[in-house]
Amino acid sequence: MASASPKPPPKCLQRVSLLRESIEARSLPVQAMMERIRLQIILLRAERLKDIQKLRKDGKRITETAAKVLAKSVTLAREYIVIPANRDEYEVRTQGGESFPVYLDSYRCPCRSWDYCGCRCGN
Repeated sequence: MASASPKPPPKCLQRVSLLRESIEARSLPVQAMMERIRLQIILLRAERLKDIQKLRKDGKRITETAAKVLAKSVTLAREYIVIPANRDEYEVRTQGGESFPVYLDSYRCPCRSWDYCGCRCGN
């Protein structure tokens, strides 16, 4: 029986590792620190480009994870009542009577989804 190849670590763990390396770079002289950070940025961009090329090759526009997050947000959004307060500010009310502000101009919402994943939430 052939053994399965080990799974690569999740992307979030890879990014945490790169962040840790950036923090460790602070102990280096400024020029060496900047060079190390520059190299990390190049590696991240190369990784993202590979992901984009794979999506294009597969005929997709977004990742499966992003599609799941988007589908969940759409499902939640169908249950909300949206009341415009001004051009970029809205009050969102749930069927249960809760209400909270959403600020489109500054990408803020009390659920903090924009802060955590950079994706719009269902609100």
